[in-house]
Amino acid sequence: MNNTITSYHTTYIDESKAIVELISKDYDVIGAISFIIVVLLWYSMGMVCMLCMQIKVRDETFEYYAKRRANILIETLRDQTHTKQIL
Repeated sequence: MNNTITSYHTTYIDESKAIVELISKDYDVIGAISFIIVVLLWYSMGMVCMLCMQIKVRDETFEYYAKRRANILIETLRDQTHTKQIL
């Protein structure tokens, strides 16, 4: 039969000191903040570029349809004048 002895060692840890020690030893606050800022800027620039591309496409589409309407109107006016001249 195996007899095992288990001993427990309990210590009281002050949470505020533990957090301060953890932050000061293992965590680079300035690096983390700069990384977050860079990532947010990168994503915001991407979103702005996508919005600009959408707006540009809409403007080009609007111009195309406006020119098309104008061309159709001009063609119908020409047809009307040609028919009047023929008559």
